[in-house]
Amino acid sequence: MLSAPAFQSVFGKRFFIASFYILFLFFSTSAGAYNPPTNPRGLSWITLLETDAYFWSGIKFGHKLFGGTHSTVNEFQIGSYPPAVFRSKGETAFSFCEFKGKLYLTNESTEIWRLEEAEWKKINIPVLADSTHYFDLTVFGDFLYLKTYNISTNTSYFYRSPDGENWHRVYSTNKLEYISFVYNGELYSAGKGVVSHYRDDAQAVGSKSADGLNFVDLKALETDYPSWYMFGYEDPVTHLLLLGSGAFYRASYAAGIAAELHLFDGLERKVLKEPDLVRPRVHRFSSAVRVGSKLYVLGDSGYEAASGPSRLYELSDEGGKFTLNLIQEFDFPCANALVNYDGLLVVFGGKQSFDPNLPSQGIIIAFTTAMTGAATRVTGGSATLTGTVHPSHGLETTYYFQWGGTIAYGNMTSVQSAGSGSNDVPVSAALSGLTPRTVYHYRLVATSSAGTCYGPDMTFVTLGPPALSP
Repeated sequence: MLSAPAFQSVFGKRFFIASFYILFLFFSTSAGAYNPPTNPRGLSWITLLETDAYFWSGIKFGHKLFGGTHSTVNEFQIGSYPPAVFRSKGETAFSFCEFKGKLYLTNESTEIWRLEEAEWKKINIPVLADSTHYFDLTVFGDFLYLKTYNISTNTSYFYRSPDGENWHRVYSTNKLEYISFVYNGELYSAGKGVVSHYRDDAQAVGSKSADGLNFVDLKALETDYPSWYMFGYEDPVTHLLLLGSGAFYRASYAAGIAAELHLFDGLERKVLKEPDLVRPRVHRFSSAVRVGSKLYVLGDSGYEAASGPSRLYELSDEGGKFTLNLIQEFDFPCANALVNYDGLLVVFGGKQSFDPNLPSQGIIIAFTTAMTGAATRVTGGSATLTGTVHPSHGLETTYYFQWGGTIAYGNMTSVQSAGSGSNDVPVSAALSGLTPRTVYHYRLVATSSAGTCYGPDMTFVTLGPPALSP
């Protein structure tokens, strides 16, 4: 049974069985405005990247963002913000995961990659037995867990590794389970209408593996409704478990399967759907994340441009009464991942075209109250930093700039007021006493009672005499 949790969260992921190639693309260093079709709250959005393949997954690792896309292109790139590009081949980039200080990813073509000293390297291990697809990665205890699947036998497997290279199978089931998450310090696996609970003890009643590990079917979480669990996320503040579900294939979109958000607060479950006033409905809830005082949920309408808009919701709790409040509608249907990037709410999405004559689209956008601008009036010993502050939800907002020789910054300008209006506020701060011919990092920081938002990192180089010839 479920009890009040203590959070270890794994970002929700998605899966697609069709064998398409994927494209990992770098993030652009120049961000521009994103203007959604409707913007009832006047939120300020910036575009980090637009490309020709829609984004499937995303993660923050260290001070960088990483994103992976799904595409019919016969190669993919792995990239980050700030940019770095690597090319290879494979299928859908299903899962990113940080384990013991390193970043791992899987793609569906049974490959595992690891980021080592700024280079992506494929881990050369035999294909895990009986597996045709690699899906979710999850950290639990001292092990990295991997969900795999065999499409011919309709069997799901759980493997685990102490080092990312040596894998041992610990569980199998004839139910289709492809995501995993940690709730209340215990491991769960979920898929089409089913959630299983991992128990590492001899008293557990369930499917027992050869080495004594056990899983228990959680009947309370099962549903006869033909929907798929898309992600599991435990809110670190409220310790509420969010399970997003909905349709998966185009045929199930047409069948009218509605998106549902299952909330668990201890033993009690609540099921939320979109408000009746919202039409057309999204097909699934694909991701959730907390940024400051706000808990956001992402709704996905499918892969193709004609599927309808994707939507961003804010989950509110008023005395135990939970409500999904629509705060933004996007002009792209596919919205798969939400990431908290140092106070920036980042959305990964796009649209898929199954017509080779029509382009696909990938887009990464961020909701921000702090947009770092260019450095101006740069000399050998001084510079002026600029940016734009959008007061958060009409709250009194202050700002300052962090700056220094690295992304650790180490210095800040004085705190100033940006007011509490609803319009963008241009801001600036002058620096002096700088070293000639030196690279400086800086970013804008905005703070209100809703929390702190960090703008993107940017750089400038102070002027100086040309280097002397040896």
